[in-house]
Amino acid sequence: MQAVHKRWLASVKQLRDADLEHPLRFPWLPKMSVRQVLLLVIAHEVHHRAQLYTYIRLWEPLGRRYPKPWWVVQSPSAMAWE
Repeated sequence: MQAVHKRWLASVKQLRDADLEHPLRFPWLPKMSVRQVLLLVIAHEVHHRAQLYTYIRLWEPLGRRYPKPWWVVQSPSAMAWE
């Protein structure tokens, strides 16, 4: 998830203001600018991160709390139940 976020952020940083105002048309949505689509993408990413953190909290063993659940998402080795 972190790798995808870094690639996405690098692509967005290359956009100019004129690029952000470029209109886009989707058959199933009203006409939107690139900026509006990016805002929806950000909201979508936040939604999925929250889902992952919720699932991690639900699957924690009794008596064990991860102070930083994103460590579990970032590293396969962090999934070991020590």
